[in-house]
Order: sequence, then C-alpha cells, then structure tokens
Amino acid sequence: MYLDISDLENRDELLGADVTPELLKEAEDELKELAILLNVKIEDITSTTSVKRFIRAYVYREVAKCKTFGTAAPYGTDEKTVDVYGEKLKLYTAELETLKNTLSAQSLTGKVETRGFRAVNIYRG
Repeated sequence: MYLDISDLENRDELLGADVTPELLKEAEDELKELAILLNVKIEDITSTTSVKRFIRAYVYREVAKCKTFGTAAPYGTDEKTVDVYGEKLKLYTAELETLKNTLSAQSLTGKVETRGFRAVNIYRG
C-alpha cells in the first residue's frame, strides 16, 4: 500500500469523505498496470511523490465521476448552476492524464539508473 486512506480523506474536503478502500485498491492496480508497461517490477515501486499524486488523482476522479450531476441544484439558482463535482472531475482527469504521460521508471521507483559508457582515449601523435 503506497498511500493510506486517511491521507486521502483529509486531502480533498469535498471528495475525501467518500473514499473507500476498494477505490484505493483499484488505483494501485491501475498504477501496477502502468508500471508493467514501463518495464518496472511491481516490488520496485516505492511511495514517491509521483506515485502518491497518481493514486490521489485516480481515486478522486472516480469519486467525482460517481457524484457528478447527482445532486440537485441549490435553491434559488438558475439553470446555469455549476456542477462542483463535474469541475472536480475535469480537474482530476486532466491531472491524471498529465501524470500518465510523465510517469517513468525513475518516478515510480525513486532510483536513478545510470549506465556507464565506453570511452577511448585518443592521443595525437
């Protein structure tokens, strides 16, 4: 487990109360699938900032997806009422797409892999 459910409950005031362990497990499974695509062993994944941001964005996106347009419009408003959950859905979907495009083996493991190179000394004669 890369992130505790209590970390998610307190992070977003609107969506945090509806986070479930099942959503957290689903987010971790999605992260593992991405790791396999990047040729990263699952046991090498650590709780880096990128991993935490990915899990947070995935869980909050799923909560917002379930709640969007699920509440009635506030009393005394016109039809142009902004759906707060819909806006959160857009926000976390965009963040998730950005993270998917920028995730790398280094950001998942926290290890910088350096590969040596061969060098040949050249002397002028």
